[in-house]
Amino acid sequence: MIMIEKTQNILRRNAVTIKIIIIFFLILALMIPVEMIRSIKSERQERQKEAFGEINSKWGKEQTVTGPVLTIPYTHYDLDEKNDPINMKHDQYFILPDHLNIKAEIIPEIRSRGIFKVVVYKSILKLTGSLPADLQLAGNTQTNYDWEKARLSIGITDIKGISDSIILQWNGEKLNTEPGVNVNGLFESGLSVPTPLTDSKRTGGHRFSIEVNLNGSRNLGFTPLGKETQVEMVSSWPDPSFTGAFLPNNHKISDEGFTAAWKILEYNRNFPQVFTHSSFDISESVFGVNLILPVDNYQVVERSMKYAILFFAFTFMVFFFMEILKKQKVHPLQYALVGFALTLFYLLLLSLSEHIVFGFAYLIAAAGIILLIAAYSRAIFKNNATSLKMASFLVLVYGVLFILLQMQDYVLLLGSLFLFIALAVAMYISLKIDWEG
Repeated sequence: MIMIEKTQNILRRNAVTIKIIIIFFLILALMIPVEMIRSIKSERQERQKEAFGEINSKWGKEQTVTGPVLTIPYTHYDLDEKNDPINMKHDQYFILPDHLNIKAEIIPEIRSRGIFKVVVYKSILKLTGSLPADLQLAGNTQTNYDWEKARLSIGITDIKGISDSIILQWNGEKLNTEPGVNVNGLFESGLSVPTPLTDSKRTGGHRFSIEVNLNGSRNLGFTPLGKETQVEMVSSWPDPSFTGAFLPNNHKISDEGFTAAWKILEYNRNFPQVFTHSSFDISESVFGVNLILPVDNYQVVERSMKYAILFFAFTFMVFFFMEILKKQKVHPLQYALVGFALTLFYLLLLSLSEHIVFGFAYLIAAAGIILLIAAYSRAIFKNNATSLKMASFLVLVYGVLFILLQMQDYVLLLGSLFLFIALAVAMYISLKIDWEG
C-alpha cells in the first residue's frame, strides 16, 4: 500500500514531464498515417503517369525534330601485300545544313483520361535552308563514296504523330518522302527521301523546304544542325517552360500565349558540319519548350506533407499550454484525436485537389479541420475564448503554409522566420507557467 502511494506521488510530481513524453511519442506515431497518405499520393501519381502514357501513345509522344541531314554511304578498305582490298568497312558520312530556319506554330489542347489531364498539341513546322554549295568529302583512294545512294533524312521521335503527307522541295523539285531512316547512330526514327547526287548535281545550290504537321505531347524540341540555326516559335499556351541546351534569345509570355526565338551557331555546340556516325552525340544540344500545367497538385501536396511534424508539434504545444494555464487536464486520447484531425487535412487536400482548383481545395480542407479542432477545443475547455484562440492559431498556421506552398525562391527564408517567431512566442508563454506548481 505504501509502495502504491509512493508511486502515485512520483507520478503526480512528474505529471508534466510524463505528459510531454507521451506527446512526443504521439507525434512520432502520427507520422505513420502521414506516410500512408504519402503512399496513396504516390499511387495516384502512378495512375496519372499511366493516363499520360495512354494518351501519348495514341496521340504522339514528346517530339524532337532533327534535320534534315544528308547521308552519304561509303566503303573504306585496306590493302594487303598484293594490293587486294581487305578489312572492308561500310559506314556513312553526315553532311549538315549551312543554314537551317524553322518556324513552329504550336496549337495546344488539354486531353483527359478520367480525372487526369495532359497537355497535347498540334504543330505546323516549316523547315527551310541550304546545304553546302559544293559537296566534297575528304578521302583517299581506299575510300569509295556511293553518291547515287545519298539520302536526305529528318529525325522525328514519334512518327505516329505525323498527321499529314509530307512533301520535300529539293532545289525546287517536289519529292515524296518515305517513312524510315537509315542513319546509323544519329536518330532512330523519322522519314527520308532519295537524293541521288551525280557529278553534275554535287555543285551549285542545294536548297530544301519541308512542312510537317506533327502531333505531340507536352514537349517539342529541335536539334541545331545548321552552321546557323534560327527557330521562331509561337503558341497560345500561356505557361511555357523553355528547356534543353539553349534558352531563347528573346521571348514574350502573356495570358494570350508566347513567342520565342533562338539563334544558334555551330560554335555553340560540340559537333562539326561533317562527321561519321560514331563521332559525336548530337542529342546533348537539343532545345525546345515544355507546355506545363500551372499546378501539379501531387507535387504541392507532397511539399505540404513535409511540414506535418511541425504542425503536430505546434498544435500540441498550444493545447499543452492551454492545459497548464487553464488548469484543465487534456487526456492523451484527446491529443491523439486532434492529431488525427491534422492528418486528415492532407487526405482531404489530396482528394479535393484532383477535382477542383488547388486553392479552393486547400481552403475547403483547412476550413473543415480548423472548425473541427476549434469545436473540439470548445468542448474540452468549456470556454469560447479558448476555442477562438485555437481557431486563430490554426488560421495563422494554415495561412503561412499556403503562402510557403505558393513561393519557390523565398520559401526557406520565410519558413525559417516563421519558425523563429513561433519558437520565440512559445518561450515567452513558457515563462508564465509555474512549472514547480
